[in-house]
Amino acid sequence: MARQYALESITDERMARIALSYCMPLGNELTGRLLQDYGAVQTLRYALDGSIGRLDATALAYWRGYLSGYNPAHVAHGVQLADEHGLAALFPDDAGWPVALDALGTRAPMLLWVRGTRPELLVRPEHERVSIVGARAASGRGMYDADQLAVGLSLQDVCIVSTASQGIARAALSGPALGPGGAITVMPHSIENPDSFTPNGFLRSVGENGLLVSECSPGRTPGRDALHSQQRIIAALSAITTVIESGAQGEAVQTALIASKLHRQVAVAAGAPGTTGNAGPRLLLARYGATPVRTRDDVTMLLGSLSQPRRTPPTEPAAGSIAAPAQPVMAEPYSAPRSGRESLVLSR
Repeated sequence: MARQYALESITDERMARIALSYCMPLGNELTGRLLQDYGAVQTLRYALDGSIGRLDATALAYWRGYLSGYNPAHVAHGVQLADEHGLAALFPDDAGWPVALDALGTRAPMLLWVRGTRPELLVRPEHERVSIVGARAASGRGMYDADQLAVGLSLQDVCIVSTASQGIARAALSGPALGPGGAITVMPHSIENPDSFTPNGFLRSVGENGLLVSECSPGRTPGRDALHSQQRIIAALSAITTVIESGAQGEAVQTALIASKLHRQVAVAAGAPGTTGNAGPRLLLARYGATPVRTRDDVTMLLGSLSQPRRTPPTEPAAGSIAAPAQPVMAEPYSAPRSGRESLVLSR
């Protein structure tokens, strides 16, 4: 079975993207540029014979080095896992592809793996989705605020996008997973066995009432690029990224900065100066023009002002030789203190 996944045997565009997903870093800019210019099958051909004329020798060696770790048996096993666990592969030319991700340009996913019962959540316009992110080590007040904001928006048929991390993200998904707006959980790792990450069945519950989404292919061990992939997808999917509690170097702030670069709206729920988890929100307010929100109605008003999805792509490199891409900047590890902070009134 593995023989059919040998690089030199692949002639199907979709299978070529799957093959590349098992050896290339997630969101690799050079791979994205080659896919745009040549397609996946031709990119593989060029990679095998080293004949990509637009690449200088250093960039070519850098990029082809990833192919040395390709193993057809791993791909065969991953495809089998996807089939056994009911995962669907989505490609950029599919009707169900979230066009909001096109704003990521050459860092857009090669494909997405999806598990769940509500695939329509991905094709809704950005202004019908809101991302909620925040600290893992969140205060009880912050988790309550995240839950109330998310439930309120879901009842207004707004889809909530977040991660399954402990703290703010998990609080934001607990209610909306069962609400009319639905929930999308973006994972940094593969999603064939969600119970291995949340033994209490939380992720399985989200999948049964919404969607689990990942760029990481089944059976593949996530690398250092996985977190940044997750942040990019969360930021691009929604018209608004809302931060509730975060350190100044926290993952939530990193996600918000990506959203800002994509010309998405960034909202923050900031408490009084000096309170727990407030450094990140205050930074976003002071230096990056984030919008303060205190109630779910504030967020709804922001959504109402976004009558058209924003699809301004990031600036592309100039035409000519493609240089070797820089490695993604990873978020600093974050662990917030647990003291209390001023409450947000996230109610009508």
